Amino acid sequence: MASAAGSFAPAVDRNEVHRSAKALEQINTLFHDYCHATSVTATVQKKLAKALKEASNVKGTHPTAANMFSAAATIFEGVGEVQGKFARICEREYEALSSELKKWFKKMNKEDRQHDELVYSLQAKLKSTTQGYEKKMKGRFMESTTTSDHSQYINTLNNLTAELSQAREGYSESLATKHIRILLITGGAVGRVGSGEWYRCCESVRRAGVAIAKVDEWRAYCEIPYPGAIPNDLPDIDE
Repeated sequence: MASAAGSFAPAVDRNEVHRSAKALEQINTLFHDYCHATSVTATVQKKLAKALKEASNVKGTHPTAANMFSAAATIFEGVGEVQGKFARICEREYEALSSELKKWFKKMNKEDRQHDELVYSLQAKLKSTTQGYEKKMKGRFMESTTTSDHSQYINTLNNLTAELSQAREGYSESLATKHIRILLITGGAVGRVGSGEWYRCCESVRRAGVAIAKVDEWRAYCEIPYPGAIPNDLPDIDE
């Protein structure tokens, strides 16, 4: 990670850093929505599993439907537990990332204001120098203008212009370098949640796999609907 960050040459355009910050802000907003949706889904799955179990135990429920409810409840209960654990992981990652982003945005805004004040001060000096020289020249005849006055004016302009350019380029490069840290933090958070999503899918399949055959069996009886008695299970040939 350190070598990857160290070998990256940051863009020195301040506007590009601001656009990148806007993109991170959008990611964080959608990250919040994603975490919320994950948590809500886990809650609903658990509630649905409970409702299905209760419905399967009601005496007035047809046996076929009761078996279907019971088998489906096993799936929703299993994936709901997995989803709940994943939702807690998402919540921790979001809170940590959101905190880091808030601190960086606050610091970046403060440094932006300080830089803008410095640039405004240098621009004011440039304007004042030019106006002072022009005013001085108006009070003289052109033939009385000395070479030293003009040279001093040009040197002052050159120095202020160089200082202004250096301040802008130096700040943009410094800002871009500092911005790399929050980019890597965001990438790490998104990567961990992305990996967690994959593991969640795998674990959900494992938990639901024990019941999927029963769900498909009873679903077929519900969809036909099957008019006769439910057939017995196939005989165990080992017995």
